[in-house]
Amino acid sequence: MTKSQNTFLVNARPLVRVRELRLDDRSVRGVHLVGVNVTVAEKSRAEAALDVFHSTVPVKVLDDFEFSVVDPASGRVLPRDHDHESYSLSEEGEYLEQAETRPLKVGRLLVRAVGGTGENFDVGSVTVAGTNRSDLEHKAVDLLWDDRLRSTGYSPRCEAVGAESDDDEVDEEQPAAARERQ
Repeated sequence: MTKSQNTFLVNARPLVRVRELRLDDRSVRGVHLVGVNVTVAEKSRAEAALDVFHSTVPVKVLDDFEFSVVDPASGRVLPRDHDHESYSLSEEGEYLEQAETRPLKVGRLLVRAVGGTGENFDVGSVTVAGTNRSDLEHKAVDLLWDDRLRSTGYSPRCEAVGAESDDDEVDEEQPAAARERQ
């Protein structure tokens, strides 16, 4: 009997050029669907999804990837539990399928409320995943901009906090040193 599950996206984004990935790891790149049992505590859902993913999908060189777990309904990247013991939740769900071969863009965005006369204040920041910068901004505003703010006359503005992942996969032809200078 299959337990009730929440479905999450595991985003596997290469940190090296695709041609530098081991042949076995090239198929890992992209977005994977993973079901996590509803009984798993909210703070452990990202770890459960990754445990299920890693116990099903072999990855030869983990350091070649950035893995994030995304709520598909909101685009919010789930926080990680750094005290988690690896693979301890691998039985708390099931790997469903690879949904996309292209990874999502991930970014931490600050949402700021801007008034007509230039006054502004920070609403908050959130890490989200999406297909492009505009998608990231829409998701951040949807998550942080509430009814109270909608009625104030302020407009939302988004700013990147830290580095964002690229829209495109790491350029296969561009040397690493040239990418780092950009």
